[in-house]
Amino acid sequence: AFSAMQKCVTKYDQDHNCVLNIHELDELFRAQFPAAFQSGVYKAAVDTVYPVATRQDSGGLSFRKFMMLIYHVLCDSENSLLEGKYKRSPEMIRMPSEIGPDSPFWKGMAEALVVLEEDFNRFDSEENQCIDIRQITSAIPIEGKDQVDILDIHARLQHYFTLVDVSRSRTLDFYEYLYMVFLTTANGSYHELVAASRGATCVKRAFVELHKFYHKYDADKNFRLTWDELCTFCNQEFGAVPDNFQ
Repeated sequence: AFSAMQKCVTKYDQDHNCVLNIHELDELFRAQFPAAFQSGVYKAAVDTVYPVATRQDSGGLSFRKFMMLIYHVLCDSENSLLEGKYKRSPEMIRMPSEIGPDSPFWKGMAEALVVLEEDFNRFDSEENQCIDIRQITSAIPIEGKDQVDILDIHARLQHYFTLVDVSRSRTLDFYEYLYMVFLTTANGSYHELVAASRGATCVKRAFVELHKFYHKYDADKNFRLTWDELCTFCNQEFGAVPDNFQ
């Protein structure tokens, strides 16, 4: 069911920005839920979950809110067997409070960065604010893995290390390390990079969100964020562009 739902969202996400605007939602529900669309059930649900006043500035409905919308529609549909225990009133559905320091993304990234600082400092045994590939690979977890798996992890980390070492110093500073984490979590788990981390799960969760936002705001899909794209990201996710951003 969820695989079909994901395919459905992808089909109607015409601009491929990982969110659905009101026009895309209308098209989806008109085609996939015609009875709810024609009866007014969809209209009532979308006005609750995705209030008119928020549509211009929010950028679209996230997958989480989309699932909430589906739930509301199914609860209110004729002959529904759902009790509606988890339906939300308009007052309970957070929109502005999810922007800036109160947003789950902000809080998740802050928590993850605390963990990342701890892990980087543990790697940095020489306390020179740089780490090399030897310090990184020495922490690879080997318990329960055969030699082929270990070599595969070594090879991937070496590849990522080479990509992010933009200064070609054969060492990584903290920000290059964050770039390596970004690449690692896109194709695996943070635990592969740092076995002893106390917060591998929160780092993975935060960087999954980071990947989603990066691709969402990369409007021209060139894997680079322009100044305008960065400003759009800050305005929509944090509520403002910081004064010292430049």
